[in-house]
Amino acid sequence: MFSNLFDFSAERTGWQAFGFYCFYMFVIVVAVMLIGPLLDPGNLTDQELAREIENFQKTQQISDALAAYMRDISFFSSLITLAFGATVSVLIAMKKGIFREVKTLLTILATILLCYFLGPIIGFIPMAWLTTQPAAFDRDEEEPPVEHYGADDQDDDDGDRDR
Repeated sequence: MFSNLFDFSAERTGWQAFGFYCFYMFVIVVAVMLIGPLLDPGNLTDQELAREIENFQKTQQISDALAAYMRDISFFSSLITLAFGATVSVLIAMKKGIFREVKTLLTILATILLCYFLGPIIGFIPMAWLTTQPAAFDRDEEEPPVEHYGADDQDDDDGDRDR
């Protein structure tokens, strides 16, 4: 289920794609938790934020400052998720050699839009689906056998070919 998580060219089964999805969901949650505080959304200090949260707990009403802070957090989280989902989807498509296929481009676009508007829970589903697709070199039709003439195939003195 969790094999070859960093091998973007691997063709996965449905169960392996689910494992891929779960792993990268965990990665994005950790990334947002680590990167989010560094972005410093809003203009609230830690003390002001604590006071706003305390007021919310008492009154059950969100102040304008807390609403703006939550909007900023949501926006930055969406951007991080979008960038991550788009990057991994493009890497999968490029490693599999299917980047120029229409269904692949539509899947990457779906990943981007879903990540931005619905978050990674829904947005990573098309990305995981891409991992189930065969690589382009796996789908190529078999080439007809090419006859190679070696030293055994030289003309004899009598002009006949040995085969």
